[in-house]
Amino acid sequence: MEIQQKKKEKIKSIDKALDLLEFLSRNGHEIGIAEISEKLNMGLSTVHRILNTLKSRGYVIQNQRTAKYRLGIKLFELGCEVQSTKSLIKIIRPYLRKLSKMINETANLAILEDKNVVYLDTIESSETLRTGIVRGSRTIAHCTALEVDRP
Repeated sequence: MEIQQKKKEKIKSIDKALDLLEFLSRNGHEIGIAEISEKLNMGLSTVHRILNTLKSRGYVIQNQRTAKYRLGIKLFELGCEVQSTKSLIKIIRPYLRKLSKMINETANLAILEDKNVVYLDTIESSETLRTGIVRGSRTIAHCTALEVDRP
């Protein structure tokens, strides 16, 4: 019942736009409309309209020479705004450093979001074996060794 309710509350066009942004994020290089359409199983005209809207707002950039798209700086700006409002990282970072140094291991700060863990900060140990976890990365919670503190 809850899943059906959540589906009804979604706006399909916004969902498609977010799928497109997430695809561009994972892709890592410029990509054309036809390939986006094929990979996301969306119509060419839908992809074109979404990209035009996102481009007009600075969320994607179109290479004028190749006509291909990539993420725009507006997403970076939004990410910085989120980070600047989260002073938690600034407060906890000295403690992460101290913990990492004390146990000579990598220390991570992460939050549980649905069934995923999102890494907010990480302090790598000086040991040869490192985790390579990147801030902002997301991992399925059961695939981590993080302890979750639930309220």
